[in-house]
Amino acid sequence: MEVNNKSYGTGKTLFRLLQISRSNWGWMALLIVPSIIASVIEVGYMESIRRIVKGATNSNLDLVYGGAILGIGIILFRFINSMITTWLKSTLNNNSVTKLQTSMLAKLVRSRTKETQHYHSGDLTSRVWDSARAAQAGFNDSFISMLRNA
Repeated sequence: MEVNNKSYGTGKTLFRLLQISRSNWGWMALLIVPSIIASVIEVGYMESIRRIVKGATNSNLDLVYGGAILGIGIILFRFINSMITTWLKSTLNNNSVTKLQTSMLAKLVRSRTKETQHYHSGDLTSRVWDSARAAQAGFNDSFISMLRNA
């Protein structure tokens, strides 16, 4: 009896990953917020530099001090935003990759012996483990970047 190998195109694979990742959409939405805030932070950083330069050229110490305080505040805010983004990304990746790996390994366990008898079990589990991690992590990064750009 021949093994029935399914081959999925890019669109179907993306759709399957979207379905599998449905429970993580809230985390993705939360991750978009600090990404948008990061772009606003850059504007604030440039504003602090503008104030410092304008204050220096006009000999206005209030503008220089205000720009310096704003710059220090922006640096601290950027650090906090970066910590939040890193925590959210790590949590999303850990949750989604673990869920996909568990799902794929459970599917492998439920498969018929005839379908997998030509492969070494360690090789199969390693492929599922590594491929699931790479697919989900790539999807998380790409999908969040796509949403942030939109």
